[in-house]
Parts: sequence; structure tokens; C-alpha cells
Amino acid sequence: MTPERLNQRVIRSASLWWQTRCRVSSISMRRQWKRRTDGGVPADILRKAAIEVRQGKSVRSVAKAHPICHVTLYRYCKATQKLREEGSSEKPHVGYHSQKVFSEAQEELLIEYLTEAADLFYGLTPREVTMR
Repeated sequence: MTPERLNQRVIRSASLWWQTRCRVSSISMRRQWKRRTDGGVPADILRKAAIEVRQGKSVRSVAKAHPICHVTLYRYCKATQKLREEGSSEKPHVGYHSQKVFSEAQEELLIEYLTEAADLFYGLTPREVTMR
């Protein structure tokens, strides 16, 4: 139903005025979610900046040259140095990472158990299975 039609209804029927008014306000006052961050710094920019820091420039001057927070650049440089000292050829991870509760093997065992319980009609509800 369009908002114009709802407004006509308000005028025609005084008894439904309050309910209709609430419906119209809830439709028109809906909030839109806005992202507060830009998603972080791309990994290639951090790599280039870390190379400049390794060549002898200060972290703050490199961070100013590239639009990066100096703390983010410092942490990335520290992580690359730690990986280099360990002899690893990996690059450090950038950004936030989800923390897994179960390993892959544990997750497979849990799936097996739940499917077996469902086959035996054990009666597990989705609420009992979810972790909260």
C-alpha cells in the first residue's frame, strides 16, 4: 500500500488514525546502515611502505607519504620482521580475522555427530545445537 493511500485512510477513518500513523512513521523513519570505516589499508600499499621503512626511512614519514596510520604500518613492519627472522616466506595477514572456535577436524567430527543424532531421531533442536 502506498503512503498516499495510507494518508487517505487516515483522513477517512478517525478510529484507525493512530495505527495507520504508526505504520507510516515506521516505514519512513527506517534507518540505513552506513559503513564507518573504509575497510582498512590494502596489502600492496602496506608492502610498499614496509619496504621503504626497511630502507631506512622513519615509520611516521612513510605513513604520511602513503595515507596510512603509523601504528598500522609499525605493526605490519614488526610482523614482517618476525616472519623473516623465523625464516618463513609468508606475508603477514592484514586486517581483522575471525576467531575460529573449532579446528577443521573438530568441525567434521561435530557434523558427523549431529547427522548421526538426527538419523537416530535424538531430537536436537536448532537452538540446542547453536553456540550462544
